[in-house]
Amino acid sequence: MKSQRVAASRLRGRRAAFTVAGFLAAFLPLNTYWAVGGTWGIAWVLGCVGCTVPLALVWVQEAMVMAGIAVVLARAGLWRAPLPGWIWRLGLWTMAAAFGAVGAQNLLGDNTPQARFLFAPLALSLCVLSAVANRLLPAASAGTATEDAGAPP
Repeated sequence: MKSQRVAASRLRGRRAAFTVAGFLAAFLPLNTYWAVGGTWGIAWVLGCVGCTVPLALVWVQEAMVMAGIAVVLARAGLWRAPLPGWIWRLGLWTMAAAFGAVGAQNLLGDNTPQARFLFAPLALSLCVLSAVANRLLPAASAGTATEDAGAPP
C-alpha cells in the first residue's frame, strides 16, 4: 500500500516536472527568434511600441531557459549528470523562488495588462509546479545514481 502511494507521488512529481520543462521549451523558439534579431511580438510583450531589448540580454535569457530545462529534467531523473543530487534540488527550489518573484512583481507592480493577466499567472503556476515537482520527487532521482557523486558504488 505504501509503495503504491510512493509510486503515485513520484508520478505526480514527474508530471509536474515535465509540465515545467514543456512550458520552458515552448518559449525557446520565440526567444531564439528574438535572439537572432527578430522583432515580431516584442512590442506586445514589452507593452510599448519601439521598445528594444539588447541581444545580449536575450541570449542570457535563452541560456537560463535551457539551463532551467536541464535542471528540471535532471531532477526528474530523465537526464543523468555527474553532479550531486542536492545541486538539482537546490536548482529547482531556486527556479520556484524566481518564478514566484517574477509572478508577484508582474501581479502587484505597475505593469501592462498582459503582464498582470498573462505573465503573472503563468509565472506563479510555474512556481507552484516547480515546488510540487521538487517536493514529490525522491532524492534518488536527483540526477545521479547515488546521492553523493563521490560515494563509492
